[in-house]
Amino acid sequence: MSSLGKAVGESLGDIVQRNAKVIHLEVVHGQWQATLEDGRLVRARNLLLTPPPPQSKALLEEVAREAAAEVAPHRTLPCLALGACFSRAELSWKGIQSPDDPILSWIGHDTSKRPDLHPDCTILMLHASPDFSIAKANAPDEEIIAALLGRASQMTSRDWSAPEGVFLQRWRYALPAPEGSPRGPLVYSNPAPLVVAGDWCAGGRIEGAWLAGRDAADQILAALS
Repeated sequence: MSSLGKAVGESLGDIVQRNAKVIHLEVVHGQWQATLEDGRLVRARNLLLTPPPPQSKALLEEVAREAAAEVAPHRTLPCLALGACFSRAELSWKGIQSPDDPILSWIGHDTSKRPDLHPDCTILMLHASPDFSIAKANAPDEEIIAALLGRASQMTSRDWSAPEGVFLQRWRYALPAPEGSPRGPLVYSNPAPLVVAGDWCAGGRIEGAWLAGRDAADQILAALS
């Protein structure tokens, strides 16, 4: 999912600051000023924030209380995500969605999207359910991996218990909670032009990220015109 952003960033050259963490926001002479973790300052007329709601709220609490208060109620749910590599296998499915399963909400046959990228492998992506992800947030990696692969084996009637390699991502802010997510970016003129957006404003997933980004860009362009 990050490939598109990286490609766009590379085309913009030095204007894009990578690996630059913002630790403080303030408004100086009507413009936004962001303090980076390394002490650098970045100034702009308009500010767009796209982190998950808890992170956006933390940045806005001191400088834009109205926006922080509106962002605060919007919850995000975690996801324990597992990538697993196996020897090449022909599968009849590309993905299995199980939103009501207590352990596993998604099994993705990732190799089906890019069959030539890893010609000798089959790669599965497993997404744990929100309830399982919350319950096992601090569990050892081995316990989580065994549980997800075991459930995948049951759901597909195929043994996935011995992968050639795995990686586990503890995705803290993965999905917008189903209740009360805004439909579109949040827009403010005070204390300076501000747009708060992200996939959580458009239903989550990569599609939501694209739609929310497009809508946020429209808002910023309108403010500049």
